[in-house]
This record gives sequence, structure tokens and C-alpha cells, in this order.
Amino acid sequence: MSDPSCGLVLNKRYELLERVGEGGMAVVYRARDGLLGRTVAVKVLREQFAGDSEFVARFRLEARAAASLSHPNVVNIFDVGEDGGLHFIVMEFVKGRNLKDVIRAQGPLPGGKAARIALQIAKALDAAHRQQLVHRDIKPHNILITGEDEVKVTDFGIAQAASAASLTQTGTVIGSVHYFSPEQARGDTVDSASDLYSLGVVLYEMVTGRLPFSGENPVAVAIKHLSEPPVPPRQLQPGVDPRLERIVLKMLEKKKEDRYLSAEQLIRDLREVAETAGAGLEGKSAGDGFADQATQVIAAVDEDEKTLIRRPREDGPPMTKRQKRPKGRGRKLLVLSILFISFFAGVIWAAQILPDLIFPEVVRVPDIVGLEPAEAKSLLDAVGLRLSPEVTDVYSRDVAAGRIVRQDPEANHMVRMGREVKITVSRGPEYVVVPDVVGLPKIEAQLLITQQKLVMGEIREEYNPNLPPNTVIAQDPPAQARLEAGSAVDIVVARGSQPQQTVTTPDVRGLPLEEAQARLEAAGLVRGQLHPEPHPTAREGDVIDQNPRPGEVVEVGYPYSLAYAVAQSEGPEAAAPAEVEDKNWEKSIFINVPEGPPQEVVILVTDDWGTRVVYREVARGGSRFNHTVKLRGDTARIQVWFDGVPQMDDELTRPGAGGGR
Repeated sequence: MSDPSCGLVLNKRYELLERVGEGGMAVVYRARDGLLGRTVAVKVLREQFAGDSEFVARFRLEARAAASLSHPNVVNIFDVGEDGGLHFIVMEFVKGRNLKDVIRAQGPLPGGKAARIALQIAKALDAAHRQQLVHRDIKPHNILITGEDEVKVTDFGIAQAASAASLTQTGTVIGSVHYFSPEQARGDTVDSASDLYSLGVVLYEMVTGRLPFSGENPVAVAIKHLSEPPVPPRQLQPGVDPRLERIVLKMLEKKKEDRYLSAEQLIRDLREVAETAGAGLEGKSAGDGFADQATQVIAAVDEDEKTLIRRPREDGPPMTKRQKRPKGRGRKLLVLSILFISFFAGVIWAAQILPDLIFPEVVRVPDIVGLEPAEAKSLLDAVGLRLSPEVTDVYSRDVAAGRIVRQDPEANHMVRMGREVKITVSRGPEYVVVPDVVGLPKIEAQLLITQQKLVMGEIREEYNPNLPPNTVIAQDPPAQARLEAGSAVDIVVARGSQPQQTVTTPDVRGLPLEEAQARLEAAGLVRGQLHPEPHPTAREGDVIDQNPRPGEVVEVGYPYSLAYAVAQSEGPEAAAPAEVEDKNWEKSIFINVPEGPPQEVVILVTDDWGTRVVYREVARGGSRFNHTVKLRGDTARIQVWFDGVPQMDDELTRPGAGGGR
């Protein structure tokens, strides 16, 4: 069955040709860009998300931020748009398969291949993190592999939009719990460290063919991310390179500070494995064909220097009689070969165990993080290393200004004397100004706060009948305060009117006005409007009509309105009782709540009884129902609100009063 959307042309430019994929939040189509004549991928948001204005606003903002990210390992975003209620993003079309399909088809990947794939993903994340862009949903499904084994990371921005929009509909999960970081499972603020953890899960799955944590339900999996250590990959696949196992386990540390501090550090370690895996450096990687290697590679003390030792092939064809050497000469060659190999084996052993004795020009890099550059220079000079004149600086909340945050090479690496050590120096904490968000909708307040390099703190709700729901009514710290970047800003948002006790309205028709008022107020209602009306039969001052109606259940404190009789003037224009009753009428209102999260539905009526709320309930997304409104007078105004957003505002005329609709 073909997709009904195929053939659509969005914004008079992008023709949807065929559906090529789908996920929980969107459907992906291969499409043709009619303006530039190229094939593109168009991701169309599903209807339940397109109807969520908060999600769409965040989605468009994050998609534009992702569009500014240009990197060969990131799927390029070309355009963001909307056409006929369809919200979409236009992306680079990548021919290939996603990593999940590759793992399913091939099982555990060779260590070298897994390291090369992870290396390209890490490069994409490094580029994103340098622009303060966090992916939040790294998983094999979002990693595309081309026919040339080039990696493309997709879906930057959509997960950020989803998490900020606080989606709550049943069955919707932001990200995938199997690839969650512990901080995501806790609901904490997510940063670049979370992406590196998720990449660790992906790398674990690549080398073992299975996930590190599984469970009967998402909650069970999340708990394991928080509390259980993963099974070391080599226990599942003994052929996994030990270096790759160490990298994976470091990426899967529960505490962020125990993982790689940046994608840049991870890239360094992955590159070493990717360049040497399967060549016998530190054991073999699964599937790398270690036994077939004709060359062994022994790592020197520096990653740029390697020692190569060749050994005779043992898997070639047997020698023929013509090829056999004389016995005496063969024995001599054998003895010499053994002595040669033993000598170099001893040299290699000594180089690994006693590097400072065998190679005196090799030194251990001292730990200079936390020192001032002058102190670091003295320490490096003492061991024969040089401080690089190229110094970069970064803001840091953890390291005092003027002190070293990072060093390259890292401490305890073995390098040749004379090598330069690059440093990154702290500029101290970055200070920013707190924006004024009071009076703004919650989503706009969140965007302003995060744009100022601050984070959302506690969000509390307070009842406030004077403001639309989700309007910010207070903030802490106040506007214009100076804070360190990364500090939290708490806000208080309006929740609407506070639910009150209810009361059943007594019937006061026919009672004197003062007695009727006393009974209504004793029941918990408060005085509203009083309407004198001529009546031919009722005693003057007696109540002839009331609102709320007798028996109607309303909140304590609800304002009542009464119509009471006054002397009727004589003449042909005197009102008849039937005319008085005709002023009461009803109107049925159809309520259609969009798919998505629950919303508060409020119906506001203005008629002869005044302005009042006649309905206030929280309705689930997608619900549809009728509500009958009781009105009085010749005209009435009916307003309907969903979560503080106007949906209907109609002026109505009572049937029979002329021009009714």
C-alpha cells in the first residue's frame, strides 16, 4: 500500500517520492528539490507532534541550530519549513544503511571497523559540542553508514526539541532507554558527557553484538544504567582488543567526571586503535584475522613512532625437493634466526619494562594540570620537555583563572625528550546576565534562559486566576543578576484558578430578594448582579429567576445573579410571563482537543448574568465531547480556551430574538 503523502510537493519545491524510513516522531521521505534539481531527504513530523505548538517551536529552533553545524560526519540540514500543517526539515540524502541494520546483519564487528566507525561518530560529536550543541539521542538507528564506510550522524536537534517540550503522551519515549546516560535516566541536565556515554553503549554493541543493559521494561533498563556495571566486552567476545575494552568501560562510567572529559580525548584513543587494530598490537580484535597477519607491530613509546618486526610466514605451501636447502646450511640459518629473534625479543621486553634504562631519551610526561604556566614550564624543563607557545584558553568553573585545564600529551605518557606539551589555560568562570522572563510563556522563558548559557532550575506552579496557565509569574535570581554560566534559574508559572469546594445551589425563586440573597450567601455563593424586571403576576421584590440554576453544583465563592420583580407599567408594552421565561436558553458547544498531552479546557460566558467561567476541566489529548451552556438574555458571548490559548470567541443571538445562528 503506497504512502498517501507520496506525490505531495511541500512549499512548491520539495516533491515527496517514496517513504524510506520512520521513527517515533517523524517519517522520512526521499524527495526531489525542484529548485536545485537534487535528491534530498525530507523528515515530516508526525501529526501528534505537529499539533503541539511548544514542541514545534523548540523543534524549529533546534533544527536551525543544527543547520549551522557543518561537518563531513554530520547529515547536513538544508531547510526547515511548514506547509499545510506539515512541519518538516530537509536534509542531505545519504545512500546506505543505519548502523543498527549493519550490526544485525554482521553480528559483532571487527575491532578495527568498530573503532573506525566510533572515531567518525566522535568527530561529529566533537564538532557539535564545540558549538554547544548536544545530540541527546546517540544510537545505531541515528548513525548512517555509506557504501564507502563513511559515517553520517543524523537527528541533531530533534531530541533536544522533544526533551524541552516535556512530551507525556503514552508510548512516547524521548531518546531510547537502552542508550540513555545515567543522568538522562535521572532526569538531570544533559550535556556533552551524556553523548559520550551513549556512544559507549553503541561501541559496546558493535564489538559484542549485544547491549550492555537490558530488562523487562524501560524502567528496569534505566535502573541498570544508574546502578549496575556492564559486563566487560572480553567476557562476551574474548577476541576484543583490550585497548578497545578499556575505552568502552571508561565511556560507560556512571559518574561524568570518570568518563572522557571531551570527545577530543576520546578521538585520540580511538584513532590509535583504529590505525593499529588487528595487527597484533595488544591482542587481536574480534574478526580482525590476527592469525593471518604476516607482520607484527610493536608500539613504541610515542603514538607516532612504531617498531616493525617481520616474521616468516607459516601458512605458505610446503617446500619442494628442489627448494630444500642443505642440512648443514639449514641448521646454521635456523640457529641464527633463533638468536636474532631472541635478541630482539629481549630488546622489546626490556624496552617495555625498563624504558628509562634502555632508551634514556624517552621521558614520562609530568602532570601539570592545575599549575600556572610558569610552574608548568619549570617542571617540563626539568625532564627535557618544552612548553608549547601555542596556548588556548577556555572558561572553567572548576579551575581557577590562569591555571592549566588540559594538557597534550596527557600525564604519564611516554614521549621523546624535546617534545612540546600543549596546554589549555582557564579563563575562570564565565559570567552572564540573567534575562527577564516574568510575564513570558514557559517555553519562551526556557529558550531565553538556555540561550544565555544558563540552565533551567526548579519549575514550580502556583494557582493564579489572573494569568493564562504556564505564564511565568516569578523568577530567581531576578533579571539583570550576574551569574556563572551554567548556573540554574528557577521560575514559578501560573497554574490557573485553585480548585475549591463545591456547593449545590438552593432554589430561591419566589422568595423575597433579601431572603434569597441570605440563603445563597449562607450556602457559600457571593453576590453578583441583580436585575430588576417587570412582571405582571409576581409580588414586587420577589425573585423570578436565578443563576446558577437550582440544584446546579458550583464552586464555593461562585457569584450568583438574581432577577427580581418590579411593578409593571401599564399599557400594551407590558411584558407577559412567557416573555420573561424566553430569555433563558441553551447552546451546545463542541470541544475537540488536539492529539497530544492533556490540556485544560475553559469555557467563559458573558450574558445578562455577567461574565463567568461555566466549565474548567483537564481533558486528555484527542478527546471530543459536547458541553451544553445555559444562557440568559438576547445575546451572549462564548469563549473557549485550551491551556490558556484562545480556540473560540463567538457572539450569539438567542433564537427568536432576531438573526440567531
